[in-house]
Amino acid sequence: MELPLPLAKLWQQEKYAEELDSYFCYIRTAEKIIETLRELQQVWYDKIRFLSQQGEKEQTEADPFRGYQEGRYWTAPTGALCFYDSFLECIQVPPGESRLVRLAGLPLGAEVQFLEEVRTADQKDYGRLGHTRLKRISEDTVQVIQMEPVAYRSGEMQKREDEERRLEENGILSEQQDFGYIRHIQEVKFGKGETAEQCLSNYRFHDGKEYCRFQQFPDSARFFVSRLSAFQQAVFEEFLLAMQPLACHMVGKQVVMRAGEEHFKHDGIQDVIAAVRLLEHAGLLERRQGFYLNYDGDYGQGEPRQMILDYRGKPIPIDTWICGDVREQGMDDGADKGLD
Repeated sequence: MELPLPLAKLWQQEKYAEELDSYFCYIRTAEKIIETLRELQQVWYDKIRFLSQQGEKEQTEADPFRGYQEGRYWTAPTGALCFYDSFLECIQVPPGESRLVRLAGLPLGAEVQFLEEVRTADQKDYGRLGHTRLKRISEDTVQVIQMEPVAYRSGEMQKREDEERRLEENGILSEQQDFGYIRHIQEVKFGKGETAEQCLSNYRFHDGKEYCRFQQFPDSARFFVSRLSAFQQAVFEEFLLAMQPLACHMVGKQVVMRAGEEHFKHDGIQDVIAAVRLLEHAGLLERRQGFYLNYDGDYGQGEPRQMILDYRGKPIPIDTWICGDVREQGMDDGADKGLD
């Protein structure tokens, strides 16, 4: 019966409209930047593929897989690009590829880890670090490498000096220094046409006593994670499995790689950032703001990392996160606050 009028005065409404319009302008500009970065990413991927193909021998019909050299990518049968992880020292391949890849088609001399699919906190294997890799060393022989995770320099490890020595000499130590991997290698002959999945089914690594970051948390922290969405739990598992501080875009890439693009097709990088902020607020992740680190380089233990520089030669800050040192005390309040 009557036209409602805003309570705010006209000059306040005009000021609000101007500020709101600036936000939309910021969003439009950000979307253009993101699209440009995606185009640049594809350009660099194409350059990597071109450089990798130079000097390679011609492939026969019996061997449709492209050759692989250390530090370069490998093309899976479906065409997916699988890159070398310099921290884990292996090629990481999406889960479904193990059914398609024959052992004879594995890249020669490189360790290959077929990632497991995303899990939820109610599954007993959630955040499990132990896994099995394959490394083809000849035409009919493959190394089955079981990666055993063990605690490093903890109270328990002080009583197990032999394992600590093996870790420092022959293992892979995490950047966070809380755990490491010890390789257990077994050479196996394989038959013609045998797939990676058939081989891995006989050597699934699982040890109930293995070190697991998720199990180190108090009950209240694990209960908090179980109340999160499946996507948020997948984001947190990437931090549990990581050996180095992770940035949001790295986590997003790993979630897509393990879950596929259809599993969380409605969740993008902004959802990853939101999940990370929630986990940080709950104390499960610890922020390492301002790391000027070049994670693409290869560095020895204790060697200082190089900074990433922009076109002006100034360091580029990157926000990264590591698993937090969660305490039982105060976790309940933090968890409730985090969910809110």
